[in-house]
Amino acid sequence: MEANVLSKSNASAMGAAIFGAAAADESITGYKNANEVAAALGKINEEVYVPNPENVKVYDQLYTEYKTLLHYFGRGANDVMKRLNAIRDEQNK
Repeated sequence: MEANVLSKSNASAMGAAIFGAAAADESITGYKNANEVAAALGKINEEVYVPNPENVKVYDQLYTEYKTLLHYFGRGANDVMKRLNAIRDEQNK
């Protein structure tokens, strides 16, 4: 599967805007879906990332570790991220 990259420094905000507009009624936005909104709002970088088929085993291993970390850090199994954010916030006062 190819991956195109938004050529925006604020890609997260752009993605939120795209999905927000796509969720709104077509009669209001004029767009049928997220692809139409993205085509109108987001310029896609000309660089396309294509996974190397020879690396599938490594990609699968990395994805397994990613899922473990997602559950560990992001799904409540451990509140380490809350503690780290609290330390950061305290230092930024």
